[in-house]
Amino acid sequence: MATSYRSRTFETTTAHTAAWLLGQGARVIVRDAAVRRHTTSLLQRNARDGNDYERLMRQLLATGRGEAADERVLFAAAWKKKLIGITGTNGKTTTAVWAAHLIGDAIAVGPTSDKPMMSMLGSRARVALMESPPRGACSAVVDTDDYESNQAAAVAVARLVGVPMETIRRRCTTLPQIPHCQEVVHRDRTLTIVDDSHASTPARGAAAVHRFGGPNCILIAGGDGDHAYGAWADSIVARMNPNNIFFVSGSATSAMKAALGEWAHGIRTYDTLADAWHGAQRRAKLFLSAVILYSPAAVAIADEAKPW
Repeated sequence: MATSYRSRTFETTTAHTAAWLLGQGARVIVRDAAVRRHTTSLLQRNARDGNDYERLMRQLLATGRGEAADERVLFAAAWKKKLIGITGTNGKTTTAVWAAHLIGDAIAVGPTSDKPMMSMLGSRARVALMESPPRGACSAVVDTDDYESNQAAAVAVARLVGVPMETIRRRCTTLPQIPHCQEVVHRDRTLTIVDDSHASTPARGAAAVHRFGGPNCILIAGGDGDHAYGAWADSIVARMNPNNIFFVSGSATSAMKAALGEWAHGIRTYDTLADAWHGAQRRAKLFLSAVILYSPAAVAIADEAKPW
């Protein structure tokens, strides 16, 4: 049966998934030219010999109909060791990364990692942690909403796989910073820059404002998505100055402004993140010390490089 797969993230992720499927004997439809080039390169590198490479290439199709493949389902089916799911409204990424750190010989797969998911099947770790796993795929599931903090949820995961509390307490002193999750990427005497670009929902945006908001905080928000922004707007009004808000245009941005109502009158919307960033920089110079917080509370524009 032919299988088609369309990447949700990066070309390399799609290529690794396609190459794994080909290695399992599937016929794979790859219509995107760039993904096909990446896949071919992987096949050249991993094929046992010329005959194996030719066989794999015959399975790599450019046209046809097939079933969509979810890499989470594929990974869960192929991973023969313990798989723990991390679910909940917020904090899944932080919980997964911190739990992997507390366990030691564990990996966090999916959005928590910058490695393609299928390339991690060869890991020697005894436990894999997956955000929002397929139903019925895991030996256990931990819901972050059941705990007071991400750290408490991570400790629960570590205890679930038998890590002693003494080891957990020691490793809690060296918990890693989660990239793009309320990450302080610059700090000096006059300016702090916080990258919270993984805040793709109103709740995560509100959490960042609760932590960093104040009279000297400049917020860059906005992007794409379809969410209700009432609770997010309440947090903004309570902790922010409207003069310190810079919106990036997108399908969610109008909903944000509508939720803020008259309070948002006069707040400018910029076409690009770079333009909003330059405006935020100019505003920050009016303060003796300032915080520029990029927390979109929506889906950020993936193709746009961070200007800081």
